[in-house]
Amino acid sequence: MLKRFFKTEVIAAVFAVSAIGFVSCNNAGDGDRGAADEDYTAYRDYVSTANTDTTYYTRDWSELERDYNDRKAKVDAKADQLDEKTRAEYNEMEAEWNAFKTRYEARRAERENANIGADDRITVIRTRFIFPDAADYRYANLKAENTAEAYKRFFDNFKGEAQNYSEQEWQEIQEIYKALEERREAMKEEITPKDQDMINTIKKQYASIMANYRPFAESENKPQ
Repeated sequence: MLKRFFKTEVIAAVFAVSAIGFVSCNNAGDGDRGAADEDYTAYRDYVSTANTDTTYYTRDWSELERDYNDRKAKVDAKADQLDEKTRAEYNEMEAEWNAFKTRYEARRAERENANIGADDRITVIRTRFIFPDAADYRYANLKAENTAEAYKRFFDNFKGEAQNYSEQEWQEIQEIYKALEERREAMKEEITPKDQDMINTIKKQYASIMANYRPFAESENKPQ
């Protein structure tokens, strides 16, 4: 009788410990999901504010990007805790941030262009676009292993301001692009297939943007 009593007590204790463990696991899971939701809400609100609050355009980009990356990293660390609907919205938020970045860069370019003359803007284009430096206007010193990087630098500096270029600036950009193409052609046997794939992608993107924006560029010298 006593043996049966102790056996019953042991079984009851085992069930009690198991139940406590189950509840603890559930509570921990709920806590993780709650933290993930809080981090996502902070990320979403930051992106939404950037897209609606015009004062963000006057802030330093490095500060904005640092704050964005900090919030994004927290969401990414708990991504497996997000439900399907939130994950889909998260992807949309990334697209919204990229759209804000494009507008930010365009407005910055407008402010800079408003303060310099046509000749100075050409100098700015050369300084920004040309790799390794603006003095090498014909890309004479460009090596095969750096060609893809040169195209990337050219395109990264070109794409954000395409809607703001005058016809004179388009002519300068085309001259730079032509020189880069000629240098690439001279070294094509030395360029790796991977780099060539990147270059081909950039060339297609450049042609598309030029087709969309250059026809509407105004001349600095047009009659008033």
